[in-house]
Amino acid sequence: MDISVIIPVYNKPKPLVESALRSIKRQTLAPKEVIIVFDGKDQEFKVDTDIDGLKVKTINHGGACKARNEGYKESTCDHVFFMDADVIDWR
Repeated sequence: MDISVIIPVYNKPKPLVESALRSIKRQTLAPKEVIIVFDGKDQEFKVDTDIDGLKVKTINHGGACKARNEGYKESTCDHVFFMDADVIDWR
């Protein structure tokens, strides 16, 4: 099963976003792609991770819905999971 994970990011610190990415890596079924959509050019930073299929896109600020829609347009999988950027990896 091919899965795309889409994460809109706005006003989230880098360590919090990287924690969300670590939680993806701990899943038993790895997604085919992870799409991070920075909602505004001033929000963008380099993500340090070794997730296969990571895509990063930056859009003009337009809100979470616009970021999710832009991520969906980039996805190539039949199944899409929308994830918030502030999911905490507790392990």
